[in-house]
Amino acid sequence: MKNRIVYVLMMMLLPAFSFAQGFVIKGKVPGIISGYARIDAHQHDGEAVQDVMPERIRIVNGEFELKGKISQPEMISVYISTKKVSIFLENTDYSIETSFADLNETSVKGGALNASRLKFIEEKLSPEGFVRKYPADPFSAWLLKMYLKDKPDDLGKLYELLSAEVKASIFGQEVKAMFDPELRPSLTGKPAPAAILTDVDGKQFSWDRFAGKLLVVDFWASWCGPCRYFIPKLKKTYEAYAPKGVAFISVSVDDKVDLWKNAVMEEKMPWHQGLGQHGFSDAGLKTPFLFSSIPYMVIIGPDGKVVAELDFYKKERLENELDRLLSEHK
Repeated sequence: MKNRIVYVLMMMLLPAFSFAQGFVIKGKVPGIISGYARIDAHQHDGEAVQDVMPERIRIVNGEFELKGKISQPEMISVYISTKKVSIFLENTDYSIETSFADLNETSVKGGALNASRLKFIEEKLSPEGFVRKYPADPFSAWLLKMYLKDKPDDLGKLYELLSAEVKASIFGQEVKAMFDPELRPSLTGKPAPAAILTDVDGKQFSWDRFAGKLLVVDFWASWCGPCRYFIPKLKKTYEAYAPKGVAFISVSVDDKVDLWKNAVMEEKMPWHQGLGQHGFSDAGLKTPFLFSSIPYMVIIGPDGKVVAELDFYKKERLENELDRLLSEHK
């Protein structure tokens, strides 16, 4: 009996232990008559992760509490009734205590990265200016990642200014991988990994359907905001290059067929569509194609070999790559 009581008590305490290493956002915002608090849908640059994010909760007498746990720091939006505030979220405690009329991003207290973000806004520095002034701040690495991703030369020079601790941080490592090709494994020059795909009619097919063609493969998912944001741009690329013989296919890593089909109908993409097996799990296509986040693209040559890999930071170069490849395959 005694052991059973101990077991029950442990089970009751487990949620508290689980969230002890997570985040808590406590709000006390007088002036809200009714409404909900919620965290906006999120991805790590499109990456699906096993985060614990709370459902929306009702605000009672201006008070609310959002609890969860994230795998790495990230920018999120918190909707509080009819207002939205951005927070650089970490697994720590946050408080929001202000009237609803005065609620804004500076109302959020807590979190070292969020404090650095507010400092960046208040001091009105450029990303480069902040990095030079605060090289020991992990937020500097995040700024490099977000704002200088398309300037590898500048990125490398500014990276060298960062402190050893910041270089070793998750953002510091991501920055280095952006300009150091030796840190990223590559499929370029190798045969495209085999894939069994399913079309919207439920029929299976493979890359053989596109043999002899230059093929753009866009890995995406219905839940990936950056993926769907890029689709209008991809439509323009398709209109310009499909007449030149380039084939296009969007390969979803969705887990749920109905969500994928609904997104395909909503986006009205005029090119081939396929659903990969095993979703975004390690058993799916992300493992053989060496990507951990989406959007992600590869271009497969007429001989079936991968000729280009374009991650989230390089996808804007798609048309330049197609021009290069078309000139090589004349």
